[in-house]
Amino acid sequence: GAVPVAAFSYLGFDAVSTKDGLEAQERLTSGLQPCLILMNLNLARMKAHTFREWQRRQPELHHIPVVVLSGGGLPEEVRDELQAAGYLSKPINFAALRALLTQYCPAE
Repeated sequence: GAVPVAAFSYLGFDAVSTKDGLEAQERLTSGLQPCLILMNLNLARMKAHTFREWQRRQPELHHIPVVVLSGGGLPEEVRDELQAAGYLSKPINFAALRALLTQYCPAE
């Protein structure tokens, strides 16, 4: 993935990684309830907007904020379509990632 799971541990957060959008769907429908979804714009086996359309239709999942990772700039129409809580460009700025994690995943 764009951000190794070990990086989340280093930042003080737990993370679950999936290889693509379909696996993410499977994990989420099996009861996974993350405080935040960090999603590559270019998902394998599923487009990011397809995943977001699906997620927004799920009553138990639509409230989970999504942050989109992109290798380049995102045009405004793509941002409007995805309706994400945030966007990060690669390479990832870990201070920005930590700020998003702190905002959406408060310590318990």
